[in-house]
Amino acid sequence: MLAVPKEIGYLCTVDLFDAKGVPVPKTTLGKKVGARFFDLPVDLKKLKTLNTESERGFNFYACSQLFNIKEPGKFSLRIQFQILSRDP
Repeated sequence: MLAVPKEIGYLCTVDLFDAKGVPVPKTTLGKKVGARFFDLPVDLKKLKTLNTESERGFNFYACSQLFNIKEPGKFSLRIQFQILSRDP
């Protein structure tokens, strides 16, 4: 069975780059997203996950909520999700 972490600290990492490749600073919320991405518990049964059988998706945050975007322009967004395989 596939498992997707519910908590934003484990779910994914996000980075935004301006047209010159310079990282855009994160907001307080943006710093929480992915803060524990590499700190998964040894026992994955203790990790809160989406039920992939019944929960088909979720809403995510807008870039303006995650990053301090000062001026309009072209940006590149990099998102790295974590999808786990768990034995039933």
